[in-house]
Amino acid sequence: MKTYSDSCSIGKRGEAEVEKYLRQRGVVQVISSSSLPEETGKKYQRIYGDLFIEYKGKAYTVEVKTEEEQSTKNLFLETWSNKSRKTVGWMHYCEADLLAYLFLDTRNLYWCDMHKLKEWFEKNAWNYPEKPQRVTSQLNDSWGRCVPLKTLRADIGLKRRGLDACPF
Repeated sequence: MKTYSDSCSIGKRGEAEVEKYLRQRGVVQVISSSSLPEETGKKYQRIYGDLFIEYKGKAYTVEVKTEEEQSTKNLFLETWSNKSRKTVGWMHYCEADLLAYLFLDTRNLYWCDMHKLKEWFEKNAWNYPEKPQRVTSQLNDSWGRCVPLKTLRADIGLKRRGLDACPF
């Protein structure tokens, strides 16, 4: 089982892949929240996501989620970052414009409007059982809902790209 440190490393790899992908497709500016001063970067990352980008004169914020393996046809939408301590997950607090969800093994990159996803989630989350995250061994007890990709495609317009196409 992977450790929390492994998970952080996977997240950094995913963020770097998505950043590279965006730069290669003409995104004018890409700023990682981790490149900001530590206190500011942590605050902005929690609220607005991992990347701040400019594309065709418009600014967007992007939350990047990365998994090492695409072993299911679901996305794990985190409801609790630490359930035992009542710390809510990113589906409740993140205000990013876009979600980029990358699977490193398949290089499948899924994009959606985060605001549409959250609106859909508020109405439909209860149709999917809440489950603990079991990929990483960590102190936090992270929980979420596994939602089928096909449902998110149909209901909110989730798009799948290889690391060779832009969502804009």
